[in-house]
Amino acid sequence: MKIGLQIYSIRDALGLDYLGTLQKVKQMGFSGVELFGNHYSGLETKAMLEQTGLEVIGHHFMFDQLHNDFAACAERVKAIGTDFLVCAWSMPSTTTSWLDILSGLSVIAQKSKDAGLRFAYHNHEHEVLQQINQSSVLEHILALVNAESGVLGDPGGIP
Repeated sequence: MKIGLQIYSIRDALGLDYLGTLQKVKQMGFSGVELFGNHYSGLETKAMLEQTGLEVIGHHFMFDQLHNDFAACAERVKAIGTDFLVCAWSMPSTTTSWLDILSGLSVIAQKSKDAGLRFAYHNHEHEVLQQINQSSVLEHILALVNAESGVLGDPGGIP
């Protein structure tokens, strides 16, 4: 069985020595990593992964990154050698509601599908605890987005 590491959990060490930390991850027995951030270009990151023998599982991006510059996110994912794009975080603000985010996720899922990428959502506690019409936000996200098939529903159809 192959085991991967979401490298956000070692972000401080990566900030000090990116390549050295990746080498230690491999030495610890991990087969792959799920990336976040843009420490290096996609090609530089891919070269470091090849040098360490780590596979790339996917890449996390913030909702705003995906929503505002999907093309750059998709280009990076392809450059590092994966087809798995992950929304790492979203949260309503004074200018953005959950309905806005759900609509944006639906668009991102469709763009991912059109680009030949798989799309996933990395949930947190707030998506489970916060509700829209007596259903968790996560239930609404799952009704809209599927990593394999893209858009499954219409956010305008929330009861």
